[in-house]
Order: sequence, then C-alpha cells, then structure tokens
Amino acid sequence: PPTSPMSHMGFLIHSWCLVRLPVVRNAKPASAASSKTTKKFPLAFYSHGLTGNSFSYSYQAASLAAQGYVVMLVEHRDGSAAMTVKEDGRVVEFDRAPAKMWVENRIEHDRYRRKQTVFRATEMIAASRALIKLNDTNPDVLSQLGIDFCTRLDTECGILACGHSFGGATALSFAVRVPEFCAGVVAHEPASDWICDKGRRALFQADPTYTGGVTLGFEDNCNIDDNQKEDKESSSSKSASKMGIHDLNLLFLFSEEWMKNGTGECNRIQKLYMDGHLGPIDGVSNFKFFEKSTHSTFSDCCMLTPTWIARATGLTGPGDPHDHADLIRRNTHRFIEEVEQRR
Repeated sequence: PPTSPMSHMGFLIHSWCLVRLPVVRNAKPASAASSKTTKKFPLAFYSHGLTGNSFSYSYQAASLAAQGYVVMLVEHRDGSAAMTVKEDGRVVEFDRAPAKMWVENRIEHDRYRRKQTVFRATEMIAASRALIKLNDTNPDVLSQLGIDFCTRLDTECGILACGHSFGGATALSFAVRVPEFCAGVVAHEPASDWICDKGRRALFQADPTYTGGVTLGFEDNCNIDDNQKEDKESSSSKSASKMGIHDLNLLFLFSEEWMKNGTGECNRIQKLYMDGHLGPIDGVSNFKFFEKSTHSTFSDCCMLTPTWIARATGLTGPGDPHDHADLIRRNTHRFIEEVEQRR
C-alpha cells in the first residue's frame, strides 16, 4: 500500500500499479551500426503539471522516445509535484499553501505560482545542461548499466521544451530565458497565467490589448534577471542574434474545457495565431483545441482512472481518453516533423 502522503490515494494507486508500459527499463540506446540511420538522437524534456510527477505523462513521453528522441522527465521540487524524494531520502510533499491563497487572495496566489514557475524553469535549464553533457562524458551510474550516450546526442539543434499545464508554463518560461538553447516549444494546455511577467510580456508582445499581469494589476513580481546570470554564460553563438521566444516554432494544444472557460489565456494565444503573430513569420507554429476533452486529457490520468469514476468526477469528458491521447500524440508529432524539415 502507498505510504504517506499518498496513502489516501490507495484505491487508485493500486489499480495504477497493475498497468504495464511497452517500454524497457535501463534500455541501451540503439547502436549506430544496428540502427537504420547514423542520425544523432534529438533531445526533449517534458515538464509535469500541478500534482503530477515524472510518471504521469508516460504516454506522450514514450511516444516522443519512439520517434528517436532522448526524453528527460523530472519531478519538480517546488512543491507542485504530488510528492518527490530527494537523493538523501527526504520527501518533498505537495505544497497546499497556494490552494488556500486561491480562496483568500488571488493576487498573492498568482505571485506564488509565478515564483514557482521561475524555480521550475531554473531546474529545467540546469537539467538540460546535464543532459547535454552526456554527449561528452558518461557518468558512472550509466556506465555500470552499459548505457552510453557519448557522441550520440544531437546537441546542435537544442532541446525541445514540452510540458502540460504548469509544465507548459515551465516550457514557455524556459524558452523565454534561453531561446538559443531551445529547439521549439510544445505547450499542452499551458497555465499561461502562471508565467512570470517578463515571460508574459515576451509571449504577448504583439498583442496591443495586453497590459500585464492577469488582469490583477501587478508587474515584475517574479523578476528573473538574477536567475539569468548562468544562462548568459552558457549561451551559444546564436545568442548574438538576440533571439526571442517568437523566433521559435510554438505548438499550443488546448482542451474544450479550457477553451469554454477562457483559462490559460487560450483566447489571447489563439488570436496571436490567427493574426500571424505566433512564432516566426515563415514558421510552422500552430494552435488547436480538441472537442469533448478536459484539462486532464493530456496526462495519463484519464486513461488510468476507471471511466465511470473519471466521468462522475469530471476528470474525463464525454470523449474517449485513449482517442484524445492519440490525437494529442499525432498533432505533436506532425508539428515536430514540420520543425525538423525546416532545419
């Protein structure tokens, strides 16, 4: 049975433990001699949403891996994960303080979330640097498993930044801070309200109606300049061109649930796309939403939870969660293929 703090989820976690994924633990990368091509492995990360973890997006992450990507999943330690365990065994439990703020003081809630986004993006920048180093140096922990990525990783094209909800905001913030380090962004229903002000200004710069904040009247409460010192030190030669987030191809996918409620600045982002202001002028940026879908459609949860429970609680909409997962996968892969063709 699950231990605290997940003990109250035992009835669900028990059934989830019965699920088997079509993947191999500690699998060795295909050798250049045995693979169909000598092309190096492209890189990607997938950042989880609020209450998620590194396992709750296995379908989308494994689909990317099946396309030849080395996909990195992390568990954020800002308190947004359901729980995570540090190297020393200490548990970082889910931070319940923001939920109380949501009820009592919306402004303070969004300030808190935006600071978490900054923390999350900083984690992804550090983790991405560590991933790229695997192309030059193989750590002992991988050597002992017979795994070696040296000279096999495509470090020239950057890292594809992906994420859902809070993770989508994290991926976009990553792209704002280190666009020269980024191959593009796949934002699955991003919580754009939680991107800090500097990032939001960069994303909505072409929108004349954008005045800052979340219609809450505050700016610069999550200034990230102090966090960018290390970013600048690692910038490649591309940085000389002063890249911005709209120099990258961007994919935004939303659910019908969020589109109806106008959540995550979806309407503002859709207008940017319709007006031709999303991504580069000659790029392949795209915006779509899926009918009969909910916010949780993008994670594994809807497929793992018994349908009668998921629909009764509103976790799953009237559509088939497996069909939606495949639809998200196909649209994501089509976008990635178009990006790669433009290189």
